[in-house]
Amino acid sequence: GWDALELKQRAHRYAQVLRRFLDPDWSRAAAQLTQLVPVLHNQHPGLELEYMFLPEVVSEFGLDDVDASFEAMEALTQYTTSEFAVRPFIVQDLEGAMARMQAYSEHKHYGVRRWSSEGCRPLLPWGMVLQDLKADPAPILPILDRLKNDPSDFVRRSVANNLNDISKNQPELVVDLTKQWRGRNAQTDALLKHANRTLLKAGHPEVMELFGFAPVSDLKVEGFQVLTPEVPFEGVLEFKVNITNPRPEPVLLRIEYAMHYLRANGTLSRKVFKVSERNLAPGSHSVVRQQSFKPISTRRYYPGEQAVSLVLNGVDVARAAFELLPQDHN
Repeated sequence: GWDALELKQRAHRYAQVLRRFLDPDWSRAAAQLTQLVPVLHNQHPGLELEYMFLPEVVSEFGLDDVDASFEAMEALTQYTTSEFAVRPFIVQDLEGAMARMQAYSEHKHYGVRRWSSEGCRPLLPWGMVLQDLKADPAPILPILDRLKNDPSDFVRRSVANNLNDISKNQPELVVDLTKQWRGRNAQTDALLKHANRTLLKAGHPEVMELFGFAPVSDLKVEGFQVLTPEVPFEGVLEFKVNITNPRPEPVLLRIEYAMHYLRANGTLSRKVFKVSERNLAPGSHSVVRQQSFKPISTRRYYPGEQAVSLVLNGVDVARAAFELLPQDHN
């Protein structure tokens, strides 16, 4: 059944098998893992993702010996990532695990510092949701505050991703932090822009204003048109629009479009895609865009009438309908 397993399932299978070959005593088994990973790294440098089954052993077999397990994860994450492995420990003992993670935020190795943030992301992709931190992210904030000016871009990106997770359930907390941290240096400002990407896509008024995206009611939007009113199954939607800036100076503009996909129950689901973010010079500008309906694993398409809308600085300013044809349409 190996070929049918996805990445995390394969890591689980590796972990189950590897445990049989390690010392029965967990503290000694954990030490064996830390001795193994540099050997693998030296033999096959650059394959960090492939070694993620090593921390998986810790998460599946080490919950009863927290000291040995954290020591192992600290060592392993310098070669691969322990961001998934640490999550059961956080669920088991939130206060104790987060105290350790805060201490790791001051570690000399950038991979461990990054792990201290990435491991406690409330909504880490592929990882279990940390419900307590989703409801109350307060224990995460000292870690993010410590790392927001980290010299490693790898670490700062994790801080941004963590804040973006938090913004999905606690948007005002992220807005307040943005106000406190913004304007100190270019690196932190870039971090905050990435951290607010979900709120920017949602057109959050306060966030739009913080990043200089003013209302654009005086811009002229003309000729918004779907060029493919009937889109073949697995085909491509194409649309165009003309945007005119009547001002004598450029205007900071975030150009996006929203797909209003038809769901199985007949309602529409809105998904925003970014076109560009730029200073739009005075005068007229044409935008042409395509959106593929090729099958992807994260979305299922249903034939029928749906829509596309133009979004400028977070506001839908034009909309047009189109029909996705069924698979057997001639």
